[in-house]
Amino acid sequence: MFGKEDMTISTLTVPASIADVVCEGRTTTFGPMGTGNAHFVSSLTPRMANFVGVRREVATVIAAQFYYVATGKTATATKRSNPR
Repeated sequence: MFGKEDMTISTLTVPASIADVVCEGRTTTFGPMGTGNAHFVSSLTPRMANFVGVRREVATVIAAQFYYVATGKTATATKRSNPR
């Protein structure tokens, strides 16, 4: 993960800052790909986090829960930004 000294002003964006917090202690994120989280998902890649695309928001939580049950590691579940 990047340290603050590795970041420049141009890379300090909201999605990058959220990705920094999410990647602390986690390596896997489940979620649907959408325009609302595209910048966040692209910010995960340089931080060596795995993004697993899931079709529905409900499935993201189920996948993250079963990932924890199977591996003992905490995962993150995301959603799109639209109000469905």
